[in-house]
Amino acid sequence: MIELVADTVWRSLESAPFVSPIRAAVAYLGAEAPEILPLGTGDVLVVDGSDAALAAGSTSPAAVRRYVESGAVVVSLAGLHAKVVLEGGPAPRCLVGSANVSTHSRDDLREAAILCDDPALINQIDAQLDLWVGHPSAVVVDERWLTRAEGIFRSPRGRRARRTEAWQDTGRPLRLVVVEDDEIPPQDVLDTVDLLRAQHRDRETMVYRTTDEGPAEGVGDSVLLYWSTRAGRLPHGNSKALPLSRVARVVESGGKRYCVVTVDAGGTRPSFSELGGALADVGTAIEDVVDTVFQGPARDAALSLLLPSSERSGSRTTARGVRRR
Repeated sequence: MIELVADTVWRSLESAPFVSPIRAAVAYLGAEAPEILPLGTGDVLVVDGSDAALAAGSTSPAAVRRYVESGAVVVSLAGLHAKVVLEGGPAPRCLVGSANVSTHSRDDLREAAILCDDPALINQIDAQLDLWVGHPSAVVVDERWLTRAEGIFRSPRGRRARRTEAWQDTGRPLRLVVVEDDEIPPQDVLDTVDLLRAQHRDRETMVYRTTDEGPAEGVGDSVLLYWSTRAGRLPHGNSKALPLSRVARVVESGGKRYCVVTVDAGGTRPSFSELGGALADVGTAIEDVVDTVFQGPARDAALSLLLPSSERSGSRTTARGVRRR
């Protein structure tokens, strides 16, 4: 088994937490670390407990104390920046990635890690942990170390980075695209969509085929998608757009080009006539912007109709694979 755990690493592992015996090397600990990665007798944890890490508020001596009181062996190794967890027992597995053990990492940051049960990798990690625990500069934490660390520690200051799920206008092109659902994409394209859906269960994903009309979409572009059930014709006026979407990947297959997009599923869905009216107010005919990039006042008019999900409540929309006109 080898699996990517992304964005909410620690939340993703709550349904299958690590159990003793555990050996880990995680650079920094928040005060709530023992709730996120519980350890007990027989477990070993290596951290960066250097004066610099303590003074910066990166490693909490309160968390270290709780680990020691629970029976775990904690080792301080200055300069450690690894984030590795190794679970022993009859079914060993390991986690290697970016996440420290903190609520900041769990709730605020976008992390990524590989969860794996490959025996060769597990043996290498086991050996590396031995090297860190036995390093000449490593210090086994005791009461003397804890008392000194508590005197050095300072709580983190300033604003800390937080992830946001809100749609952001990055200034990348915004396109109006009309699609038809009369063609199923090839299997390799569908496999790409399924992979993205598996990795991003908290958002909708769909795909459509592009045409040679107008400039080609690129990764990061935003698209406003409408369906037309009438081949070669514009949608009915009451047709609703898919909530604002962003191109996550472009896949070429069988000489055709497909855009895989993520969808702000709770965002607003203006009708085709509402969009036409907003464009008319700024002197733009909707027929002139289909399959092209919104510019200037037309772009502002379209965005004014697209309130993101972070600013409204609404039902989720199920995305589907479609073909563009």
